[in-house]
Amino acid sequence: MEQGKAARQATRQEPIDRPRLRAIVDESRARAILLVAPAGYGKTTFARQWINESNRPAAWYTCTSASADVAALALGLARTSPEMFPGAFSRLQSRLKARTSIRQDPEMLAELLTEIAPQMRDEAWLILDDYHHVMQSGPAEELIEQTIESCKIRLLIASRRRPSWASARKLLYGELDEIPRALLAMTNREATDVLQNKGAQARAVIETAGGWPAVIGLAARSESLLPPMGKLAAELYDFFAQELYEAAPTNIRRDLHRLAMVPSSTNSHIQLLFGARADSVVDELIRLGFLTSSTDRLSGSERLVDLHPLVRDFVADKIAVLPPLEVEAEAREVAELLCASAAWDDVFFIIDRFALTDLLPGLMERALEPLLEQGRTRTIERWLVISNERNLRAPALDLARAEMALRRGAWRLAVALGRHAADGFPKGHRLTSRALNCAARAAHFSDQGKLAVALHAQARAFARRPEDVRESLWGKFVSESEIDLAASARATLDQYEQLEICDGDDLLRRTTGRLVLAVRHGPLSEAVRMAPGALSALGDAQDPITRTGFLQMYVYAMALAGRYQEAHEGARAEIEAAEKYGLEFIEIHALCALAMAEIGLRRFASAEAALERARVKLRRVDDVHAEMALSTARMKIGLIRGDDALLLGETDRVWPRAPSSGMHGDLLAVRGLVYLQRGNYELARRSATAAEAITHQLVARLTAKCVRAVAAVEEQCADAETAALGAFDEARAMGAFDPFVISYRSFPSLLLTLAGTRAREQVQQLTDQVGDRDIAVQAGVSQSTLASSLSRREHEVLELIGRGLSNRAIAEALWISESTAKVHVRHIFDKLNVRTRTEAALLARERTHQVKPISPPPP
Repeated sequence: MEQGKAARQATRQEPIDRPRLRAIVDESRARAILLVAPAGYGKTTFARQWINESNRPAAWYTCTSASADVAALALGLARTSPEMFPGAFSRLQSRLKARTSIRQDPEMLAELLTEIAPQMRDEAWLILDDYHHVMQSGPAEELIEQTIESCKIRLLIASRRRPSWASARKLLYGELDEIPRALLAMTNREATDVLQNKGAQARAVIETAGGWPAVIGLAARSESLLPPMGKLAAELYDFFAQELYEAAPTNIRRDLHRLAMVPSSTNSHIQLLFGARADSVVDELIRLGFLTSSTDRLSGSERLVDLHPLVRDFVADKIAVLPPLEVEAEAREVAELLCASAAWDDVFFIIDRFALTDLLPGLMERALEPLLEQGRTRTIERWLVISNERNLRAPALDLARAEMALRRGAWRLAVALGRHAADGFPKGHRLTSRALNCAARAAHFSDQGKLAVALHAQARAFARRPEDVRESLWGKFVSESEIDLAASARATLDQYEQLEICDGDDLLRRTTGRLVLAVRHGPLSEAVRMAPGALSALGDAQDPITRTGFLQMYVYAMALAGRYQEAHEGARAEIEAAEKYGLEFIEIHALCALAMAEIGLRRFASAEAALERARVKLRRVDDVHAEMALSTARMKIGLIRGDDALLLGETDRVWPRAPSSGMHGDLLAVRGLVYLQRGNYELARRSATAAEAITHQLVARLTAKCVRAVAAVEEQCADAETAALGAFDEARAMGAFDPFVISYRSFPSLLLTLAGTRAREQVQQLTDQVGDRDIAVQAGVSQSTLASSLSRREHEVLELIGRGLSNRAIAEALWISESTAKVHVRHIFDKLNVRTRTEAALLARERTHQVKPISPPPP
């Protein structure tokens, strides 16, 4: 009875039951089980059979040549296994679309993939079929290894080769189990059961096949009475395959040729290749034994069909002897069908296999943008290698090279390639604007601000799609604001805001734009008032560049406004996001911003630590802007602490170029304060004048005014009080207090001069806000009161304690984390010398000293 069942299974191409193998998998406790053998040993068939009979949570991922690109592999795993990796697809999309690097970090992608992997009630299994495709790439294999180590899922891997991470030690200690070729091969009894209808001839076939399931399965369907003896197993396979091939009608052979041209025979591909005839073609190829048909519980009711790789290789040999022109015409037609359905990797397979390299520029033109959106830079590079080998020239290839150069940091090359690509596209081409925007971004990064503005303007003129219009306007705004074209930047941002809002990233950009203008050109008060509420929009933005860009400007706005604790919290959030998404160049600037907040909080050791981290990272990149920001921050620390060693050499340092007028102006203005400390008042004034000549941006302008005020005070000039009032009034008018705070902390005489003026109360409010009560008391600006030691944020927390709010409610009201709220409460208890929330609440209601918003001076 069992023999008859096996024969019927073989004849109808049903999976042959293999309880021996099932028992091995069921009894294994290893994290990963490897089915390792050449093609034709039933690895895929057995895996489907096993998962059908298992009630465990499972997901199936078939690896292809595209899986060698670690980005494609990560997205594929997330897409096919949403229950195992919830939310991973959107997280990975956010990371991979960032235009930051040409290399994708496998460890980071694994973290994003498994970040919130649930603890399954039962063991969850991920089946990776055809894993040998992954082994073409070290990063892709590292992703799988990291995934195994990061979560509790178990893997069943079918591969023609053992994974490189499957070490002998892991096998020895039972971390992995391997079912090799010897165990996957059919035993004589299993083979005899399959071939029992062949009678006496079965023994000869079994001896030659050596347990190879593919040969035994074909032999069971063969009509031959006596196959040739003295042949190798592979020759025996070809013999039986030839018999099936010759039995097929001519039209079916052509269908088979067409199907074998494509590297995978998915249902969608079959529908694409054969249209309305798809079902009848599949049924006939199954009947003749070329296609196998199966189902599993993961695919539901969908019938899964597959052209066995050995059959595919056999048919490929048949195609090779056909008339070349006939084969080429068929391959081109198939490639065009696949291209129309966005099957980019399969199209490249056909181009490469049939030497249709003239199709590669067209493929790149259609696939470049979606591949870049998915972060598939390895795939693009591979195509470019072939293009270079064949000396292909086309605008789409130049654009791809420009995009890769941009991600490598080869900015000047990216400018040249992007402009050349734009010139090469025909009039009205959709990619012309993208090429110009690519060149413009590279120009911006290489400190060619005017060129960046001009290229973005050209991109806007050529833009035919809404996304290109947005990119060109936003890029133009960023570059204009960077090089001090304030009026043009405002006009460009107005144009951007007139566009229809398309998503959360677009909405957050608009808020960021207003912060940029406020931080660089003032006034700051309104933007600072609105910025904390905009933090809620972060959750709707997906692009990490957009998210961190907003946080960067938020931090600078809060720090300039003297709200250093909020700036500190924002900088921490930015650093966390930069680390999560591997945005190292953003992390450098975030560390500089963190140092600015730490200096404001008078935590100089922490500020120096942040700057040292930034300095170490700067060794790997060419970022003069960040280097200048670091130098400026070091001078501020040295000034406030009176640390001559820290200041040594900073004023004499020569820079290869100025990254932007604003940053250069900031540097020169702070150098003016350093010259004041050294007693060189004339050089200090000249440095302030140079800063004002270079830029009209807010920080440099305010710092330069403070330099002149301090110089007048220190030299006891007649107009010292007027100069000091002028500097403070300008800071109040702009809502930007950090330059003034840095100045009076470095030169307390500035506060002393204001103690008897009309600005005394406003100055006192500022010193209370930034935690400078001691300096204010010594300067006679403030009287010693216990509550005045609280910062502005602590006053806000104390007021909410007085209303009876819990830490969680305080956190929600102020848009801070609950842990941060707890820290503020603890500091308040310490400063007010209270032990309970009740005592603090009573003080909050009874205290007479209330920190008020610092109003701007009367007009």
